[in-house]
Amino acid sequence: TRVFRDGIKISLVISTLFLIMEVAYRFFVGYWLTGMNPITGSTELIVLIVFGLLFLIGIIAMDVGVLMRRNLSKSLHQS
Repeated sequence: TRVFRDGIKISLVISTLFLIMEVAYRFFVGYWLTGMNPITGSTELIVLIVFGLLFLIGIIAMDVGVLMRRNLSKSLHQS
């Protein structure tokens, strides 16, 4: 379904942006974005949480799309 395809697109975009940001951060700062740095740790954690939640939204959209397709298939099969 469209919801499933949109969920895949959201997840792919978010994961690609995160990969680019993580590699750029490693290149410019010299360490990976982990949230364990005593100076920038709180900001890093916020970034990690936001990317994680956005990725989770994409996964939930995919699951909703699968459930919608399953319910539609059941209702068409019963008719």
